Amino acid sequence: MKNLKRHIYEIRSKGIFIIFSKLQKLINSYTLILLKRILFILYLGFIFSSFKKKNNDKLKSDKIIFGTVVWGDFIKLYTKFTLPSLLASHNIPLLISSGYKIKLLISTNRDINFEKNIRILISKHININKVEIEFHHNENMKSSLLNQYLNKIYEQSVNENAIIWSAHPD
Repeated sequence: MKNLKRHIYEIRSKGIFIIFSKLQKLINSYTLILLKRILFILYLGFIFSSFKKKNNDKLKSDKIIFGTVVWGDFIKLYTKFTLPSLLASHNIPLLISSGYKIKLLISTNRDINFEKNIRILISKHININKVEIEFHHNENMKSSLLNQYLNKIYEQSVNENAIIWSAHPD
């Protein structure tokens, strides 16, 4: 890349012609970049539309999995804020009345009290039989292994052909 003194020297020695030449190169390069971006967006749109047409029936599901990874201090946040919010009248109860099957998939440490609290909290808001609850128990949970816990939830949603919704207490 040339420094400013070199550009000024070229302008003085070659005259106004060099300014137009440099301006044209600048415009061409930005136009080319913009054109590449537009073409790329059109390409992605075409790919998405053809995928949607081919796989539209496969994407329909009447089951929603609310996936959660929770342990330690976050258990209190989950039971105090996240789950009550999910059980509010315009969330899970509305989905159930609209015909969706709901599953809570919670990846956590083995804790009988936590599981009992979850079931009690759900039964206060809706019929406990209308919600499927599944716990993935993990020993010594670590944040460095979070991707493994999440992958298990995502894999199960694919296997069950269910819509996935992350419902973490953070």
